[in-house]
Order: sequence, then C-alpha cells, then structure tokens
Amino acid sequence: MKQSLKNLPAWNADAHLSHVVKSMPPSGIRKFFDLVSEMDGAISLGVGEPDFVTPWHVREACIYSLESGNTHYTSNRGMPELRDAICDQVRRDLKLDYNPDKEILITTGVSEAVDLAFRATLNPGDEAIVPEPCYVAYAPDIVLAGGVPRMVPTRLEDEFRLQPEEIAKAVTEDTRAVLLSYPNNPTGAIMTRADLEDLADVVVENDLLVISDEVYAKLSYSVNHASFAQLEGMKDRTLILNGLSKS
Repeated sequence: MKQSLKNLPAWNADAHLSHVVKSMPPSGIRKFFDLVSEMDGAISLGVGEPDFVTPWHVREACIYSLESGNTHYTSNRGMPELRDAICDQVRRDLKLDYNPDKEILITTGVSEAVDLAFRATLNPGDEAIVPEPCYVAYAPDIVLAGGVPRMVPTRLEDEFRLQPEEIAKAVTEDTRAVLLSYPNNPTGAIMTRADLEDLADVVVENDLLVISDEVYAKLSYSVNHASFAQLEGMKDRTLILNGLSKS
C-alpha cells in the first residue's frame, strides 16, 4: 500500500469544492490589490482602518493579558466581561438595553458577523435586499447561506441614501431581510433617524428582518449616528453588527 501511494496522480482539489463556491467570482478587493501591488508610488485610500497605531493602553492591556496566561478557551458566545462591556456601550450610545447572555454574540470581526447573520436567518431561496455601492462581501455571504441577493441602487442625487420606494420595488414573496450599512462603505453616506423612519413602514409592511452593519458608527461627523434598532418597535427585528477595527 505504501509503495502504491507514491504513484498516485496529483489530487484534483477543485473537484471537491462545492458548486456554490466555484460559481462565485473572485473578490473585487483582492483583484484590485493584486493590480495595485504592481504599481510604483500608488497611494491607498481604500483600506477600512484608522490611520493611527492602536493606542498604547490598549496594546498594553493585550500584552498584560497574554503575560497573565489568559490564553484559553472562553464561552462560545464570547467573554462575559466583553459582552457586559458591549451592553454598557450600547446603552450609552443608543439608549438600548440588551441581555448580555442572550442577545450578544462575539465574532472575530464584523465580516464574520455578516456571514453568520445570513446563515442563521436565510433558508434556501430566501432573498435579502442589499443597497449598492456596498462592501463586496455582502452578496457572496448571502449566496453561501443559500440565499439570493437583491441588489438595490442608491444614487448621488439622494446622497446615496436608501430610498423606501426602492425597497418596495425589490420586495418579492421570497424577501426575508434587508441589509443596512450606514455610515456606508464605500460612499460615506449616512442615514438620519428621519431617513430610517421612512424605511420602517416598508420594513414592517413586508415583515422584514433588518441586518444593520454599524461598524463605521463612530465615523459620523455631521450628525449623530442613528440605528434602525432605536426606532419604536424596531429593536426586536434588528440585528446590530459592530466592531472595534474602524475607530
């Protein structure tokens, strides 16, 4: 047996990939960075991260935690202390109360949270509305979850804010969710509380779940950030996604 293994043909890994994965185009971001990497003097304005080093007190706390031996598994929902801290911050920022043991889940990043949100809420064939331009991973995450992305345009004349009539036109009997990403990547658009209230009627009328990616919430300068979950009666139908990497 050992001798015969040496003569095996090269294994075809592609043949063992799912049809869904093989049907997905390469990431636009990856193609762009591969192209730019061959250019001299290119200045990147596109990576979604702060232009400063993580403050020392944060790095120091990480170092101290490692030196103290905090290197083992925690709850699969995330550290209780972190979930408590998130509840405190949401209470301060959004005036909303959440149960840290039942309503808060820690992921390794917001991209992973987007993926899990769609996997947990979409059945095969379910549709999710996504306004565009948008972060490139939204549509592939929906496809990987077995769903169908319904891309809805936003326009310059509307300051790239999602309009309720665009949602209404996109809704079908298979639509289950709408994704909101404000402040928006890549346009920088924001949705005020009044804008969100305009969307609420369409959301309720069609019984849609709202997946709200608010990772850029701290980068709202002209007006205070507003979350769809803050609207009356909308908290229970809204999944808020947020993280630490942008601010």
